[in-house]
Amino acid sequence: MKEHILKLDKDRELRFGFKAMREIETAFGNRSIDQILSMKFGEVPKLVMIGLKWDDKNLTEDQVCTLLDAQIPKAYTIVAITEAVFNALAEQMGIEKVTKEELEKEEDSKKDPAVDLEKPVETEQQKAKMTFPSKKGQKTKL
Repeated sequence: MKEHILKLDKDRELRFGFKAMREIETAFGNRSIDQILSMKFGEVPKLVMIGLKWDDKNLTEDQVCTLLDAQIPKAYTIVAITEAVFNALAEQMGIEKVTKEELEKEEDSKKDPAVDLEKPVETEQQKAKMTFPSKKGQKTKL
């Protein structure tokens, strides 16, 4: 499994085991994984703190904010930190990472399945012109 390292005051690894999951539930309530993976930016430092506490049990949310702020924008953006934390959480829970493109594709598939705007519409005349070679070298209409 990949290590999820944040380079803060030192290299710090994010880990989300059962203790962390219990802390997440206590901190954020009984949310679904989808709700956790789409939380507000202001909640991310608490999630980072939970993911780092396996190594430093005395770490506070305020300390994590200070560590994160010291690296913005030198090493990270807020979005990059958020993605790193969500990817670590999802991977360690055994959830496949879903890209933005996959989410958009899923949304598109919820639209009318009978209409595919990307695929050109073939007319009966166009279909009639389509041929393929037969075994005897003759062309046969589809």
